[in-house]
Amino acid sequence: MHDQADVRSFQALEALRIALVKFADTAASAVESTEGVGNETLHWLENQAGHWKAETRKAREWSERAKDAYRQKIYFSDATGAKQSAIEEMIDMRKAAARVEVCDDKSRATARNKPLMRREIDQYRGSTGRLKGMLDREIPVTLAKLAQAIQNLEAYAAAKSEPMTSRIDGPPPSMANHATPTDSDGALPDAATLRKRTPKPQVRRKAARSSAVPPLPDVPPDAREAAARLLEDDPPGRYDALTLALTGDEPALYLERLTPADDADTGWHVGPATAEPGTAPVVTLTHGKLAAKAPHLAELLRLPVGSCVVSSGGAVCRIVDPLGRVIWEDADGDR
Repeated sequence: MHDQADVRSFQALEALRIALVKFADTAASAVESTEGVGNETLHWLENQAGHWKAETRKAREWSERAKDAYRQKIYFSDATGAKQSAIEEMIDMRKAAARVEVCDDKSRATARNKPLMRREIDQYRGSTGRLKGMLDREIPVTLAKLAQAIQNLEAYAAAKSEPMTSRIDGPPPSMANHATPTDSDGALPDAATLRKRTPKPQVRRKAARSSAVPPLPDVPPDAREAAARLLEDDPPGRYDALTLALTGDEPALYLERLTPADDADTGWHVGPATAEPGTAPVVTLTHGKLAAKAPHLAELLRLPVGSCVVSSGGAVCRIVDPLGRVIWEDADGDR
């Protein structure tokens, strides 16, 4: 037997954990998005039922008026006693009859498809139930075990060499709703707590547009240097959107990057990092408007999915990587 463990590299565990985080984010977003589309379609069908009922009533009233006008022309003569032409009335009567038929068809189709849509939604929920269970229970357990294994290996490696400075700040974004750790100093909520406040993709897609850019934090030079190794090559597009839920007077903010909801979404959300969640409505802002006002902060928007940035006192004070580790923190602590 060996006298000591032969630890060559634990980067594979970190890579596996990142892959699981991304899978969980993508899968949860896809499941929720698809179910949301089904519910929206069912809601549309329910609205259509009332719409076509009203349209059918209007069409029947039109048909009755057209028939009455046609009878007036057929059975009554004009002032000179001559028989009147009823061609226009006949055309109008046929149009009204065609409209009645269309409205009846639409009403029947709506009534026929509503229960079908409900059944499809129920079947989809049943077929994705096992996947949801895995996302809600099994993957969080696996991620916790991987995090513990990484910590143990880091501690072992640190015992043989210089201490490592990274620490686990909390679970990754997709698993944030399964744990509620707190900051050691209690000054600001930790990344896991903040991530629970980030709106779901369905809310993000429906957010109203805004052109107002709220006050944004500065980025200290050493924070930019620490984040540089994680930045992706391609920045978000000028017209790609991010969401905000701010009133403009928050003393602390957080930025989290989720899996983008669509091709025009950066995946970033900006919200209050205060003890209590804010009540401001969720709105969208283009990356170009934010970059024009806060270019240094816009550089951090190249951080990968799963990253979280916290600011306090008008400056960034903490950066958390997709593994949930603090890669940079203000030396003075949370401001």
